[in-house]
Amino acid sequence: MSKRSILSSVAVGAAVAAAVGALIRRPTLGSRRARRRFIRRNRPFLSTLPTLRRLIRLALDRGIPKLSTDSVVYLLARRAADDFEEILVLDTNGYGFGSLSLLRGMYERVVTAFHLHENPGDTDAFTDYHWVQRRKLARAIGDSIEKPLSPELLAQLEHNYDTVKTKYEVKLCSKCGAKGVNFRWHKLGVVDMAKGTAVQAIRDLLVRAYYIPLEHAHSTAGSLLFQVEEKNGALAIKQEQDSLWADHAVAVAQLLVLLAIAALRLRLNLAELQQPIDNCAKDHRMAWPNL
Repeated sequence: MSKRSILSSVAVGAAVAAAVGALIRRPTLGSRRARRRFIRRNRPFLSTLPTLRRLIRLALDRGIPKLSTDSVVYLLARRAADDFEEILVLDTNGYGFGSLSLLRGMYERVVTAFHLHENPGDTDAFTDYHWVQRRKLARAIGDSIEKPLSPELLAQLEHNYDTVKTKYEVKLCSKCGAKGVNFRWHKLGVVDMAKGTAVQAIRDLLVRAYYIPLEHAHSTAGSLLFQVEEKNGALAIKQEQDSLWADHAVAVAQLLVLLAIAALRLRLNLAELQQPIDNCAKDHRMAWPNL
């Protein structure tokens, strides 16, 4: 390498190091202004956060249960706790629409946790549907990626699929009697499953945690209209997302993570969690009196 090349490499390296150093010293990710506004708006909620996180650790800092339904409900609760933290990160940075998209999946996980607790005989159907989804993914990979999956892996996936597919067969045509594999793991959809649970709070959250977030989780005209406002008789792009939706998402997510832990408490018979759950539920009502 010539002297000029060496000097050029050093200069490039120094420039990269300077850029990285600047990024570390003055991060550009997120919005400081949005964070400051979130803190000002939601001091009551923030005061409840340490207690809520202690409850989450108390409930989830344990080994994975050995029984099938117990382990699934436990893992659903863990994922709901992660959902809560992810929603909080988006909300504090002003991205309420993104957090609403996550809220829909979080709600479905909590509904599933209560459904399986109340109907443990459905657990195998929930877990075995994994092979239906894996086969679908494998076929998509084969159609879209240059390097396909190995024949051995495809054969194993096909075998696993064949083993479970009869659980999910539904009639596709009432005239000819043709059957096919259902697009979901249970005959009930999320809405009917939520309505069927014994927990009133799950049913009460259908609009806030499912229907409203659904509009943001998919490509809809409604999700576009949330971005605009009328100014001087014409449509204009909003400079900031409505803080209303960020606050809505974090308020509902806080309640959902409590419900997820309540499902785990019931499933594993963790009596020691009841009082902390009740305390956090009281905190939630204090922080969000209008929810």
